[in-house]
Amino acid sequence: MAATELEQTEPDINATSAYYDVISDVTEDVIVPRRSDYSSGNPDIVLSTVYWLIFVVALVGNSLVLAFGFSRRAQTYRTQKVFTCSLAVSDLSVTLVVTWAKALTTYTSNWVFGLGWCRVYNWIGTVSRHASIGTMMALSMERYHYSFLLFVPC
Repeated sequence: MAATELEQTEPDINATSAYYDVISDVTEDVIVPRRSDYSSGNPDIVLSTVYWLIFVVALVGNSLVLAFGFSRRAQTYRTQKVFTCSLAVSDLSVTLVVTWAKALTTYTSNWVFGLGWCRVYNWIGTVSRHASIGTMMALSMERYHYSFLLFVPC
């Protein structure tokens, strides 16, 4: 391949800067779409209010699940308690890190937290989603196994 062909295939950052914001970091360049390209730039008050309601309900609900799960009055099986509390912890981490930031970003139509919080936001969101999915899968397998063993003769 000739050098001129190679130069033509590489993306030109200056050409894309009209549509994207380039955030330079020590290790890599992150290209983020500008908010004005896919939104009118006006704050979406209704959607932001919905996110704040989700934040409040999830915070109260998951806190109650954890409080009841760690109380001595909880009469559930140990494995169900562990799975339920694990699910509440992962949902609470999404609530405390992702939901309020999404609500504020939706209201302001702009990411105001910087590159470091962007990475934490994405990492916590991804890890918590995978933890929630794994916990729900393990909980459903445990319930199926428990239900199946009730009907199998010894």
